[in-house]
Amino acid sequence: MKAVDVCIIGSGAGGAPLALELGRAGFKVVVLEKGRHYQPKDFVHDEILNSRRNFFMPLPWDEPHLVRHGAKARYERSNVAWTANCVGGGTVHMSGYFYRLKPVDFRLRSTLGAVPGTTVADWPISYEDLAPFYDKAEAEMGVSGHAVPHPFAEPRS
Repeated sequence: MKAVDVCIIGSGAGGAPLALELGRAGFKVVVLEKGRHYQPKDFVHDEILNSRRNFFMPLPWDEPHLVRHGAKARYERSNVAWTANCVGGGTVHMSGYFYRLKPVDFRLRSTLGAVPGTTVADWPISYEDLAPFYDKAEAEMGVSGHAVPHPFAEPRS
């Protein structure tokens, strides 16, 4: 195998855009996957197959997930995390909704105040800082529809 600059594990929602941007910047990138490369014919409208029979996900007894409900609680086995062991990762079975955060979401501490017993803080960036990256991500993913003002939706740039 030829030498590469960057090795990315998984081409899901984080890995694929990172690989794309690094490749565009001139880096030699390889993406490693676990699982099959499903084809369009593999996708059927079968909710039980897609969610209950572990079509995309590992079998929970083969690869159990551990969860802990509280810092002092014991870890327990769980299959609550919806991961996908295939090319594309979780993006293969996602719903396709791309909601933006609202400007207030970036300053909840300032807006709503402190929460006792927590370290809730405002984001270190604003909605306006992030908006150009929302635009870029939506263009890459092919988000469609009209960016029109809506009284309950986040602003569009």
